[in-house]
Amino acid sequence: MFSGLKKFSSEKNLSSYLKSAIFQRHLDTIFSKKINANTFKPQVEDVYFRLGEIYLNANRTAKMKIFFEKYALNSELKKENSDQVFTAFCLLGDFKKAFSRELTEFLDKAEVIFDKMEFFEGMNPFSKLFDTRHAKFLALQMKKYLRKNPENSRAKFYELLIKLKISGDTEQIAEDIERLELKNKKIAAFANYVTGSIFLNKMKFSSALSNFKKVLQAFPKSETVNGKTAETLLCLGKIQKALVQIKKAFRAINHAGLKAWEGELLLLNGRYKESLPVLRYALKKNCVFAYCWLGVALFKLGKISQALKNFNQAIKFNPRDYEAKIWLCEIHIRLGNFKEALSQANDILSLNRGNFWAYINKASVFCEMGNLKHAQYYFKQIPCYIRNFIAKRCGYSQKNLNLDKIRESIFEIKKLSKGNRRMEKYMQKIWMKF
Repeated sequence: MFSGLKKFSSEKNLSSYLKSAIFQRHLDTIFSKKINANTFKPQVEDVYFRLGEIYLNANRTAKMKIFFEKYALNSELKKENSDQVFTAFCLLGDFKKAFSRELTEFLDKAEVIFDKMEFFEGMNPFSKLFDTRHAKFLALQMKKYLRKNPENSRAKFYELLIKLKISGDTEQIAEDIERLELKNKKIAAFANYVTGSIFLNKMKFSSALSNFKKVLQAFPKSETVNGKTAETLLCLGKIQKALVQIKKAFRAINHAGLKAWEGELLLLNGRYKESLPVLRYALKKNCVFAYCWLGVALFKLGKISQALKNFNQAIKFNPRDYEAKIWLCEIHIRLGNFKEALSQANDILSLNRGNFWAYINKASVFCEMGNLKHAQYYFKQIPCYIRNFIAKRCGYSQKNLNLDKIRESIFEIKKLSKGNRRMEKYMQKIWMKF
């Protein structure tokens, strides 16, 4: 796999990279016959697969299909690449090949690496599919496949994953998944993770906790599930149990990502100073997504310049890190850089349409600029349940909002949410009393 390709998520950046001398040297390495036997030899199919992934992320379905077709044609099926072959066939809608006996056997024999953050995404070929029309096409192809193979419970599970992409999280889908008899240990664990995630998003915290615990019984070293379990405990108001869950998992796994989870839990509870050594440890161990959370702790402790550096680093590693951009926006508001703050907020909305934190910050900017009309407009883009909650808490009516009321509301939202700028509704449960 090409490490250079991993940092490109947009077609514009990709086009520049493909024209660069670096990529040409990569191609020379692939096709050269004079390769040191001791050096890693990337394969041309790896390039096809990564390009397919990039176009999938960019929502360019036609080009995604071209490269996954090339990958499928050029790949020799092995245990090591079975998950990629499965992903390619699923996204092409070729479910006969995706659920063939040979590929299924390879997938079942593949090593389970449950302590990796991206493991569950890797098991779900549809996790980064955003094209609803293509999802509906895949649902139709799967329906045809299941008509001929009605007893394939694994395929039925993946059909429900496609439905999740079309209709979003629904308790009905979670119940349908729970009714399936999945014999494979990995697939059963993944199914419990999916249902746990649905229940968590629906704020059915006890059900979510039960499902996550089932996964941990089978695979106790999953970083992702330990983190999700801790978040669920936090939503249930059990902060100490959440921290114990993460610390216990870290002792068992010794994975730096768990320290980042611990640091975030502390931030969500306003324990900024306590989070600093935890997050610095995670960064020391190259856990780069801790940059954002360390920036939050520093910002909350008034260390603006250091926070700014960390947020910029977070965005450098992940240009789509909307949390880092939200905090960066808040720093610019604090510094009076309103033009830059608005630019960041607009950038957030281009990445994460409907992000209410971006609307909160835009309303805040226009409050500071004394523009009531625009402040009212963007404040009203915030979900009504949040506005109602804050209005009740502050003791005012939402009619005839003036700048002082909007400013007070925003101040109260940011005070209550502490280090939390997540978009998931269940994360809002931590600071709102539903």
